[in-house]
Amino acid sequence: MKKTLLSLTILVCLGCKKEVPFDYAILSGKIINQNADQLILSSNERVIEEMISVAEDGSFNDTLKLKLGFYVINDGINTTYLSLGPGDNINITYDKKDHKNTLNVTGKGAEKSKYLIVKDKTLKTLKGDDLKSLFKLDEKDFKFKFDNIKSILLDTLSSFKDLPNQFKTLEARNINYEILKMYYIYGPTHARLIEAPSFTVSGFFSSELSGLDYHHEEDFAFSSSYQYLVKSHYRELSKALAKRDSIADYVAWIKTIETIPSALIHDKLLFDNAINEITYTDDVEKFYNAHINAISNEVVKSKITGVYNKLISLNPGHESPAFVNYENYDGGTTSLDDLKGSYIYIDVWATWCAPCIKEMPHLKKIESNYGDKNVTFVGISIDNISNREKWRKMIEQKKLGGIQLIADQDWNSGFIKEYLINGIPRYILIGPDGNIISSDAPRPSDPDLKKLFDTLKM
Repeated sequence: MKKTLLSLTILVCLGCKKEVPFDYAILSGKIINQNADQLILSSNERVIEEMISVAEDGSFNDTLKLKLGFYVINDGINTTYLSLGPGDNINITYDKKDHKNTLNVTGKGAEKSKYLIVKDKTLKTLKGDDLKSLFKLDEKDFKFKFDNIKSILLDTLSSFKDLPNQFKTLEARNINYEILKMYYIYGPTHARLIEAPSFTVSGFFSSELSGLDYHHEEDFAFSSSYQYLVKSHYRELSKALAKRDSIADYVAWIKTIETIPSALIHDKLLFDNAINEITYTDDVEKFYNAHINAISNEVVKSKITGVYNKLISLNPGHESPAFVNYENYDGGTTSLDDLKGSYIYIDVWATWCAPCIKEMPHLKKIESNYGDKNVTFVGISIDNISNREKWRKMIEQKKLGGIQLIADQDWNSGFIKEYLINGIPRYILIGPDGNIISSDAPRPSDPDLKKLFDTLKM
C-alpha cells in the first residue's frame, strides 16, 4: 500500500510521449453523512487491510499498491464491494444513510466494480433469504438450482461488454469455483440441517471436484472460493496424516503443505493457519517456531511474528486492550474503564452465531449464581451497526442480562482485533485492576468456568 504520490515514467519513442502503464490503483470519492475519519479497505479474505483517511467533508483519496482482485470498503455501517487492480482510477460516491440507492462508481476500471454490484444483487435474488432451505434440498434439486445460478451468473458476466479480457477470464473461472464450493459444503451442511449425521453425498458431487488443479497460482490469487477449495483439499490430506502418524494437527498441516510446489500457495496456506489457529494452540511458542521455520517469505514471517508478539501481550497479568464508548442497549455508551473495580466477564457474540445463542441459557445461569459477587457480565455484539435493531430484538427475545454493548466496527473493531478474535463465541475475563486473567476464558457451559470463578476473591 503506497501513501505517497507516484511519478509516472515517460518514454520518448519515435518523437511521441507514451505513458507506461502504472502499477497502482487510485481510489477516491466522497461520502455524504460520513461521521468517521477512516475507511477500512480489505481484501475479501481480510489478508490485506489498510486504513483510508477521510476528510471532514467526507472526501478521500488514496494510492494503492495491490494486485487485481476483489476488495471491500467498510465505513462502519455499509460495505462496498469493488474490483481493483493496477491502472484503475476509481471514484466512489454515496450517502451513508442510503448506501443501496445512492452508490455510484465511476472512473477508469469502474466497469469491474459495477459488474460486482450487479452480480451481488443477482446472486442474492437467486439464492433468496433462506439459505437453509436451499441446503435442505435433495442432491438432484440442489445441483439443478446451482447449475442454473452458474448459467445466469455467466450470462451476467457476458452482458458487461467493456470488462477487461483478463478479468472476464478469471471471473468466469471464479464463478465455477463458487459453484464447486457450494457442492463441496453441501454434504455436511445438508446432514446437519436434516439431522442425519450418517448422510453422505453420491458420486456426481465428488465427480464435479475430481481432476481439479490445486496448484493454479493465478486463480489462487484471484478467487477466494478457489482458495477455499485448495485449503479444504489439503486439510483433508493433513487430517489423514495426523491420524495415521499420531502427530499434532499443526505438524501434519506443515508436513502436508511442504509438498506444494507453488511458493505463493505454500506460504499463504501456512500464513492462514498460523493466524487462525495460533490463539487456540496449547503451546504457542512451539506452534510459532514450526510455522516460521517452514516459511521463506520474510513479509509473511513478519506478519506472523506480529501476531505472536500481540498474543504474548494477552497473557495473564498484562493490561487488557480497551473498548471506548460502545453503544449500550440501555442507552448512552460504555467504555472498559467505566467497569474497573470489578471482575469483568465478556461474551463476544453476534445474532447470526448459532453457538453463541446456544451458550445464552448457560450464561444466564452463571449470572444468577454469581449475581451477588463482584463480577460484571458484559455482552459485546459484533453485528454490523446497520443490524442494530436485530441486535436489540435478540436481547429482548432472549431476555439477556448484564451490560449489552455493540462494537463500533464489527470484526474490524479495535478491541476485537487487539484480542485477535477470529471466531465466536469468545469469552474474556478481566480483573478489577484492568489486567487480563484469561484472554480465552471457559464458556458458560464449561464446568471450568465455575471452578475459575471460585478461585477468585469476588
